[in-house]
Amino acid sequence: MAEALVKAAKVWVAFGGIIALKGVDLEVRAGEVVGLIGANGAGKSTLMKVLAGAIPHGSYDGTVFRRDKAVAFCNPRDAEASGIGLVPQEIVGVPHLSVMENILLERYPRKLGGWIDWARAREEAAAALKAIGAAIPMDTPFDQLSAAAQQMVLLARLIHGSAEVLLFDEPTSSLAPPEVARLMEVIRDMRAAGKAVILVTHRLAEIFDVCDRIQVFRDGQSVAIFDRDDVTMDEVVAAMLGRELASIFPAKGNRKPGRPMLEVRCAAGNSSGAATAVQDVSFTLHMGEVLGVFGLVGAGRTELLEMLFGIRTCLPGSKIEVDGVDISRASTRDRVVAGLGLITEDRKRNGLVLEMSVHGNLLMASINRFAWGGLRNKPRERETVLDFIEKLNIRTATPELPVRNLSGGNQQKVVFGKWLSNRPKVLLLDEPTRGIDVGAKAELFRILSDLTSEGMAILLISSETAEIASFCDRALVMYRGRIARELTGQNMNEASLLTAATGLAAS
Repeated sequence: MAEALVKAAKVWVAFGGIIALKGVDLEVRAGEVVGLIGANGAGKSTLMKVLAGAIPHGSYDGTVFRRDKAVAFCNPRDAEASGIGLVPQEIVGVPHLSVMENILLERYPRKLGGWIDWARAREEAAAALKAIGAAIPMDTPFDQLSAAAQQMVLLARLIHGSAEVLLFDEPTSSLAPPEVARLMEVIRDMRAAGKAVILVTHRLAEIFDVCDRIQVFRDGQSVAIFDRDDVTMDEVVAAMLGRELASIFPAKGNRKPGRPMLEVRCAAGNSSGAATAVQDVSFTLHMGEVLGVFGLVGAGRTELLEMLFGIRTCLPGSKIEVDGVDISRASTRDRVVAGLGLITEDRKRNGLVLEMSVHGNLLMASINRFAWGGLRNKPRERETVLDFIEKLNIRTATPELPVRNLSGGNQQKVVFGKWLSNRPKVLLLDEPTRGIDVGAKAELFRILSDLTSEGMAILLISSETAEIASFCDRALVMYRGRIARELTGQNMNEASLLTAATGLAAS
């Protein structure tokens, strides 16, 4: 049997009065990929932070072993020096440094005399990007990249290092299928090279695609360990939730789309550079309908939503109407008043104020509805907050708890509640299930289904073909800023979505 490159024994972690890990054991051997899966808040990311030194020795009980030798990491640098590398769930880069500088950070090649060898640095950064199949300009500042591109840069940084143990915490949450497939190839290459890999993901297909063993977490404990070939997806989900999950996607057969609620004609807009990110896009979204938007990274999906919401300026000739009202030149505030709501791809950076309470975040977009003559109606505020906590099943000890302390799935429900409290006519969703577990996904899709039955129109961007094919009434597939194809009925399947997204299908 291969040597265990990293082990955790009886690890306990508590944050205040909340116990995040309860005596967890983990072992990963050379040439092995172990998948960790569990609901949001189950303790997976906490264990990864212990192994990577982000939770320092002394802040937890238990022992971490590196090649059977107990180690005491005080910070991530200690772990990296020991050969353990982490791509964290939260994207952490240096905003104003370039892609190349973020890949090589603190590991620049040097000339004699200690000067940085910039020519070799570019070669090494280019090689790391090529290894993961990412075509990202190396001089672009990190903070100008999309979330997906930022994630690819962090992956390239990990590839560039010399880590023997590689920890991936939700690495594919913002990636499109081709990038996911390439990452799976990279992980297989690492396994073949004798490295130990831990993969945390909510996507069961990835677990069954690349992992040798599956370890299931629930409520801070390791509740099951399976060999991949000896277990089914349903058994893994049941172990994760403590119950069987009937279906993620509610039936859509009862939807009856009504009058046009969002009409877009000849919409076009520029990216941060000179290129036109969205070109000549036209479509109609009806009341009570879910319209999906699919495409690969860089296809213009997020840019389209930003144009609709007023974050990005439309080029002359673009026309946008909400329920018959022309908002083509309106401010973002006026678009919200007209009936638009936007749930962004990155909830922590753009959707929430993390240090603010659940109460404050839920009322952020609608606070004016609870004030008259400069005075706030606090009883009505609290009644509304409690109503949304119950309706959305937000698991929080108190409405005054900082939203930072909630799990990812519950944070996403708070973002939903923030916009629902404003009663939008059209809800724009950019990767709404990113980084949440299968149980939370099922809850969010149930909520969306209920909203369509109440007449809300929904525009849904997702990188997961199953979500588009199984939940949406129609799908627009974008390619290089244009709508390459519209799919409906039996033609709206995962294969046709991917084919159209690569530009192979005729429009």
